Amino acid sequence: MKPVVFRSSGNNLTAGDLRDINRLLSGLNPSPKKVNAKILKEVLEDGEVLVVREREKGRIVGIGALFVHRTLTAKIGRIEDVVVDKGVQHRGIGGQLIEDLILKAKELGVEYLELNCAPKCVSVARLYKKHGFKPMPTNSYRYVLS
Repeated sequence: MKPVVFRSSGNNLTAGDLRDINRLLSGLNPSPKKVNAKILKEVLEDGEVLVVREREKGRIVGIGALFVHRTLTAKIGRIEDVVVDKGVQHRGIGGQLIEDLILKAKELGVEYLELNCAPKCVSVARLYKKHGFKPMPTNSYRYVLS
């Protein structure tokens, strides 16, 4: 299954697509904020979202996002929200998403990519390492504003 890119217009999205996206994202976070058309449109204005659809039903079974920003010292890409439906895992879909996100980052002139992976997600970390990502000797911090 080859990823399909949602472009920034979001015109090709259906209510079923949003349901599929929310279903997948619930696998990352047990109580995620629901994605609606407005939020998805904002995301698509700031980044690239890749999805993988089942051929037969057209259902979204994989998703991943790339966001690029410029700092004073580098053009950095950030991969977020990579998730594959449990029913189709271990079929290469996650790896294909990662490869396509890396290619897109190269097209955009990104100097390096960053992503986070929870320590408990050992198989996911193995997938990222397989595709060339290396653990960083840094601490991550978050300041919650809302």
